[in-house]
Amino acid sequence: MNKLKTRFLIAACSLILMALPGAPARAIARQSETNAFAPPTSAVAVQRARRYGPYATLRRANEVANYARRNGYKAKIYYGGVYDTSRAYYVDVWR
Repeated sequence: MNKLKTRFLIAACSLILMALPGAPARAIARQSETNAFAPPTSAVAVQRARRYGPYATLRRANEVANYARRNGYKAKIYYGGVYDTSRAYYVDVWR
């Protein structure tokens, strides 16, 4: 299984776990190791946002954000390609 499929499965499982009432949402959900790209706003930081990504296309980042929104969460998309030459999008999800 390649790295992209693994990341997708981790993100999908963690969003499903976050949607279940009373389930330990932190079992799989983890923050990205690179928090230098787009610091969350103060409102998001207080509510413990989870950052998913990197995603290679804006379309994929929108799919993940819309999935979280359909499950009752708020989501923001950040472009992380400012500091390096790679194109990367991240999604912050919070209640």
